Amino acid sequence: MAVVQKIDSNVTGLRYAEETSFKTLPGAPVWKPLEPNSYADFGGQVALVARAPIASDRQRKKGVITDLDASGGFNMDLTQANLQDILQGFMFADLRTKDEFAIADVTGGATDAYTVKAGALSAVIAAGGTTYVVGAVLTLTGGTGTAATFIVTGVTLGVVTTVAMLTPGLYAIVPANPVSTTGGGANNCTLTVTWADGTDIVLNDLLFGKGFADAANNGLHVAEAGATAYAVPVAENLATAATQTGTISRVGFQFAADDLDVDASGTLPVLTTAAKNLTTLGLVPGEWIFVGGDTAGTSFTTAANNGFKRVKSVATNAIVIDKSDSAMVTEVSAGAKTLRVFLGRVLKNETGTGIVRRSYNLERTLGAPDDSIPSQVQAEYLTGSVPSEFTLNVATADKINADLKFVSGDFEQVSGVTGVKTGSRPDIEEADAFNTSSDFARIRLAIYDGTSEAPTALFAFVQEMTLAINNNLSPAKAVGVAGAFEVTAGTFAVSGSMTAYFSDVAAVEAVRANEDITLDFVVVKANAGIAVDVPLVALGDGRATVEKDAPITLPLTNEAASGAGVDANLNHTLLMVFFDYLPDAAA
Repeated sequence: MAVVQKIDSNVTGLRYAEETSFKTLPGAPVWKPLEPNSYADFGGQVALVARAPIASDRQRKKGVITDLDASGGFNMDLTQANLQDILQGFMFADLRTKDEFAIADVTGGATDAYTVKAGALSAVIAAGGTTYVVGAVLTLTGGTGTAATFIVTGVTLGVVTTVAMLTPGLYAIVPANPVSTTGGGANNCTLTVTWADGTDIVLNDLLFGKGFADAANNGLHVAEAGATAYAVPVAENLATAATQTGTISRVGFQFAADDLDVDASGTLPVLTTAAKNLTTLGLVPGEWIFVGGDTAGTSFTTAANNGFKRVKSVATNAIVIDKSDSAMVTEVSAGAKTLRVFLGRVLKNETGTGIVRRSYNLERTLGAPDDSIPSQVQAEYLTGSVPSEFTLNVATADKINADLKFVSGDFEQVSGVTGVKTGSRPDIEEADAFNTSSDFARIRLAIYDGTSEAPTALFAFVQEMTLAINNNLSPAKAVGVAGAFEVTAGTFAVSGSMTAYFSDVAAVEAVRANEDITLDFVVVKANAGIAVDVPLVALGDGRATVEKDAPITLPLTNEAASGAGVDANLNHTLLMVFFDYLPDAAA
């Protein structure tokens, strides 16, 4: 066994780690795995300028390297979880989660309960300390468990004024406020931390467990009363597991008997309650929910009142719905129905302080150059990689896949002797890809109508579709820097294309009239799913394609804009909802 003569592509791997600041990794980065189907490009391209002096021999002299352009791109299949985290980078936003907890152990028997680990949500400054700079990482001290970290986002004369949560930590017991910190300055900054713990769970919350070895601890559970900071009781039987680890997430709510009704007497239908405060569900305008469970007792009697719905607004006892598969009708629940509504985590492009730019190290391992030392793996890195373009591809009889592109600050390579960068490298979560034949629960392109939750779709069927995000990035160049010292973000642009089967001239007329169009689709697989909503779209093209012995098709382009143009509350261009759990009825 000796030095290899070639290395095959199948031994390579792709991972990414989030940076604390441009080109800078945290002390203990987590290298999350990706599953590329192919690469568009990956690496650094040098610019070479030759010397060409005026001379009688008419020959050039050796050139010099004057610049470096670093970038990376690859294609991946879409599964339920594999793109959720990194899509935050493309959307310049944080996922809006409901409640999610790592579990320390599970107690079955007389008291069926999950023992949860608490995590940091946010913090304000108790004492700002001295000699700190923006970008410094603060690690909380005290408590029992894995420490949370915060990054300094505001400083005045060395005194910390604002911080943002970097990692939530996992605590069996949280430290008492105010919490001392280490790192980044004179180590005398203290924080008043808000924690996410078991007390966030209330009676009848729907919880989804996953990652447990015992099947009884996975799946859907209904929370009972009496949750404490570190213990969440549930109605179903659990299996005692002192060493197993897994997670639970809040995926919905089961309303008390006959507490959820539909009032369709107004302009738009409204889900109403008498007892439940609906603002505690954590919903935002434009978010999608699924109404109804898999039994008659957990769903409305009228089929049109169940299914996927878009939330227009939320008040204490009312959720206004402005998108639905069918027109909803007034229904007062009876027969002791305990209606279920399912929720997901939301990702949308944000405004103001909600905008969060992320950068990453992208790592591509290239195998071991000496097969007698397989542990000495060589690799290449794109540092300061800011998500640039994302394109979701939907074609007939195919998998849904996505193209991801990054603009990077620099490019590095490490030998097998040096080895890959330090950090943890978790395994990928195995999941099937969404397909375009049987996994679409809904796809709708329609003229926006603020007075109807179920306007007529412009098309019955779509042949193919793309949806693209472009952050319009440009690398910042400077004298003395090979590569980019920073990356500048331009307009957040969402666009796409679609080929639909023509059936009515209304679609062509909508293009010509520059109507306000709205687009959404939902994919569901294995009791989980993803909803994608574009609240406001302008259509282009629209010239019918007529060919012999073939159906007429209509190619369309679309340019999305802020939904605030049709509803002040829809102040985003693109919104996605990731449902950890959906009932069988959702498919």
